[in-house]
Amino acid sequence: MLSMGVFVFIAGAREFGLFQSTEFLAYDKFLTWRAGAETTDPRIVIVEITESDIGKYDFPIPDDLLAKLLETIATAKPVAIGLDIYRDMAVPRDGSRLAELNRVFQQNQNIVGIFTFGDTEHAIRIPPAPALAKTPERYGFNDFPFELGAVRRGFLFLWDNQGHVYPSFALALALQTGLSTTQEGSQFQIGKTTFPRFRSNDGGYIRAQDGGHQFLLDFKSPRKFVTYSLDDILSNRVNEDAWRGKIVLIGEGAESAHDFNTTPLQANVRGVELNAQLLNQLLRAGEHGDKPTIAWGESAELAWIFAWCILGGAVGFFIRRPLVLLCSCCALGAALSAICWMIFGFHTFRRLVAISRQQRW
Repeated sequence: MLSMGVFVFIAGAREFGLFQSTEFLAYDKFLTWRAGAETTDPRIVIVEITESDIGKYDFPIPDDLLAKLLETIATAKPVAIGLDIYRDMAVPRDGSRLAELNRVFQQNQNIVGIFTFGDTEHAIRIPPAPALAKTPERYGFNDFPFELGAVRRGFLFLWDNQGHVYPSFALALALQTGLSTTQEGSQFQIGKTTFPRFRSNDGGYIRAQDGGHQFLLDFKSPRKFVTYSLDDILSNRVNEDAWRGKIVLIGEGAESAHDFNTTPLQANVRGVELNAQLLNQLLRAGEHGDKPTIAWGESAELAWIFAWCILGGAVGFFIRRPLVLLCSCCALGAALSAICWMIFGFHTFRRLVAISRQQRW
């Protein structure tokens, strides 16, 4: 009866979201442990506009200089160029330098722009560049869900009330690499991996916003990327080999641009870098079969809680010596933590085994 009472209390408190902060504290710690050492991805290169660049070239960067930047990179034949900068208006506003930028957009079909998604009734809050707007595969939204102090999820798609489907910026870039996609119900497959749709009560979430097709970020992606400044390119200090065959992301890196996010692993992550991490996860999934983090169903989670309540009640019933009971409870707590960690890191372990087998062959 005591075990049943504890179960009802725990399940009820969890349903009201009283344990969300505690659960995400543990979840964030697991993500940090699983992330491993900082590495880089040689396929992805970032161009950031720094404070020095703003001081030298102005903010926002004028259309003709942006055109020169894009054309310099495009000449080296990169796989794709992601422009993580809003360009819904001409700079300067009189449009005197816009023709050159539009020419570069038209001549290089692998340039992907961004927009900001509003809500289901008003789907686009900040529209994409007009020169890209007629080609849906050449722009994507750069929104991220944010709650409980950090970004933990990413989007594949969002859609409006008219049924129009919009890809995320990272997905639009990943598709430029030639990855195949299929969709069946709430399952969306990219290359070798299926991404189930995130639901509002998955894992430690309680009534979270689950609009669109969301998934949990695994944060196994590199936290550092090869990065150049705007002035490095416009002053011809970068060899064109730096872009050949790469995916190049261009974004704001200056503090005055306020394009920063917080993740469980890092504070003040630049928006362009977070998009690069999301892109890396999609490429790993599509090319190597890396699985996204998923959660048990609600019934399985309640059964798990119930089993541990019964086990705890049994220990308290059969062990009456306080010191032995304390040691037993500590041992059970350690065992529970170890089991959770092993389950959480299972896909990472399986991936390491597969890599080691490939190396032996």
